[in-house]
Amino acid sequence: MSMPKVGRKTAHKLINEISYSLSDDRDLMDFLNEKGKLFKLPLFSQEDFDYAFRKTEAIITESEHLGIRMISFKDDNYPCLLAKTTDLPIILNYKGDISLLSEKPTVAIIGTREPTDFGMKLGTRLSEVFASNGFNIVSGLAVGCDTAGHRGALNVSGTTTAVLAHGLDKIYPKENRALADQILEKGGVLVSEYFVKQTALANFFIERDRIQAGLSLGTIVVETDVKGGTMHTVKFTLENNRVLATLNHPSEYLKEPKTQGNQLLIRERKARPIYLKEEVDDLIISLKESFRARGSVSIDTSVSPKADIDISVAISGTDLFSSLEPVKDENSKDLHSKNEEEIASAELSSKTGKKSTSTLSESKAKGTNKDKSVKIAKEPKAEKAAPPSKKTPKNNNQSKLWD
Repeated sequence: MSMPKVGRKTAHKLINEISYSLSDDRDLMDFLNEKGKLFKLPLFSQEDFDYAFRKTEAIITESEHLGIRMISFKDDNYPCLLAKTTDLPIILNYKGDISLLSEKPTVAIIGTREPTDFGMKLGTRLSEVFASNGFNIVSGLAVGCDTAGHRGALNVSGTTTAVLAHGLDKIYPKENRALADQILEKGGVLVSEYFVKQTALANFFIERDRIQAGLSLGTIVVETDVKGGTMHTVKFTLENNRVLATLNHPSEYLKEPKTQGNQLLIRERKARPIYLKEEVDDLIISLKESFRARGSVSIDTSVSPKADIDISVAISGTDLFSSLEPVKDENSKDLHSKNEEEIASAELSSKTGKKSTSTLSESKAKGTNKDKSVKIAKEPKAEKAAPPSKKTPKNNNQSKLWD
């Protein structure tokens, strides 16, 4: 892909045209100039090939120096779920243990860079629960919900994978450099389809989103607005027939701009609403069964620890971050299926609409809400997360949440 006008999709097409062994550089040059005509590629000169070879050698040398490894989609240890997607990366660059992407069930936990305090709290706790049940947590290392996903896994000594939109010689955003180091120290992995020295561009974050969805059995949206970048991951999740789930907020959060996307996905029956212990338990079991059915590794499909994993959470007072305690939950809700992620920082413009109450979330209060749309800012600019909302549940001592 160092040749002019040869990107990922064209490279895939050219690889599919190979019908004989390419024994040396001359064979490769002849092949590209012969088959390139099928895809309207220019006739490559010797100088083009020389430049491409030098560039490739420099990338390999620098990657080895930095401890960055590469794996191609033809290799046996290429992540098995990603290999089944419609637009897989030809080469993955990685740091850490790439095998965990095939040997453990994976779930993506994603969302806005500007969550409410409530969403940040629950994103972290949800990740803790899945990681405690043997899942590798996939996210994008962005501030906000992605950070909650990664930190939740680390809190319980679990593993987590960060999918980046640039070369692995740098970490973006810089606020999460220490988090990236912790991911590697705890046995996780950083992955990217971009080579060293490649900086982040706006469209790379959308490309990154497809990898997050492709690596995962399912995607869980913590919080998003209706036009957030999270919706790119939602789209890729559904296109690859993976499970989509979304946090089903209590009534006092339904007017928050960053919950409007969640409500939309539930209303349109694209996502499986989760909030109570039973809903999360069922999601854990179904994803584990899906993982086992794909013939990866024999695993226990029970929820562990069975007696203690009450996903309901008590939140008292105003200190949302220090008052999380497991409580017994006697109620239960029904579920549905499907989910997605976010990309750039967003500035809100209002858009009015009515909230239809889903029959799958009957415990939610019925009524009219205002949906919010967003204007997407250009991505690689570091988005400074606005201070999260300090709103706390009004329902006395408890809020029925997952553990």
